[in-house]
Amino acid sequence: MIRSAVLSCRSCGVSGLATDQFCESCGAPVAAQRNAARHRLEVDEGWAAGVSDRGLVHAANEDAMMVEVFGRQAVVVVADGVSTSAAPEVAALIAVEAAGGVLMNECQSRDSADTDGQVDHDWSTAVAAALDAAQMSVAAIEWSQSAGHDAPSSTIVVAVWDGRHVTLGWAGDTRAYWVDGAESSQLTVDHSWVQQQIEDDVLSREEALEHGRSHMITRWLGADCPDETPAALSFRPPRDGYLVICTDGLWNYIPVSTDIANLISTAGQSVRNAPIDLARSLAGFALGRGGDDNVTAVVVEIASVEPVRWEERDAALHG
Repeated sequence: MIRSAVLSCRSCGVSGLATDQFCESCGAPVAAQRNAARHRLEVDEGWAAGVSDRGLVHAANEDAMMVEVFGRQAVVVVADGVSTSAAPEVAALIAVEAAGGVLMNECQSRDSADTDGQVDHDWSTAVAAALDAAQMSVAAIEWSQSAGHDAPSSTIVVAVWDGRHVTLGWAGDTRAYWVDGAESSQLTVDHSWVQQQIEDDVLSREEALEHGRSHMITRWLGADCPDETPAALSFRPPRDGYLVICTDGLWNYIPVSTDIANLISTAGQSVRNAPIDLARSLAGFALGRGGDDNVTAVVVEIASVEPVRWEERDAALHG
């Protein structure tokens, strides 16, 4: 399914390598055909929505996303192909399709076993399986080696909202945030060189954003990825709010003095607060500041949350 959807020629159906620009069989421009449809993507599932845009500089959109609502559950996968690798746009697409397929199958099987919607499931195992599937699929991509490029690779965030908890898994510097009327919190922790410097008190957060290695990641998906387990987190929202998942094409434009909650709040003053409108506003914010990178923003509206005590919330985030 992945090869036919991503790596096959749309004209003759013959499969090729991830790095092929033209079909070896009929000569059709396979890369151009695949990429043209992804210059601007919008997915609107009502209370969950996303926007992915190639930006104003890049020739192709190397981000990919999946946003699915299944009953009371939402599944989100966002990937950002590593630009120094070969065929990063293919790596991101395959990562999203592999991880998303695992999670959607899990949603369907659990929903059929939960007829009254009251079973409290642990999604950590399914999220780990989704990350494993993404890793194996990206590592198996066939490509032709070219000078200056590593094996196809990508960052990733996978998220499941099951009506009670948000369960996250990630590798790299694609991020997930929690945003509500009180504050915003970055749920994920970047796997990056500068994050290590911040944690070691070598650089301040302001210095890290300006450093030349600010986007040097330390974990990713791909054949040459480090032998480390991707990170995971289960988070119970303290109140109604938004789960925001985005690539560095958005968060790199957010100064330390302005958090993503301010952007959501500002957007809410001019739009109707629907997730698709908020996602468009977040993508527009990045494009309005230069659009130097691909930008993807997914917004999931989380409502009717049973409040939890702040100490429980802090334990979930930091414990």
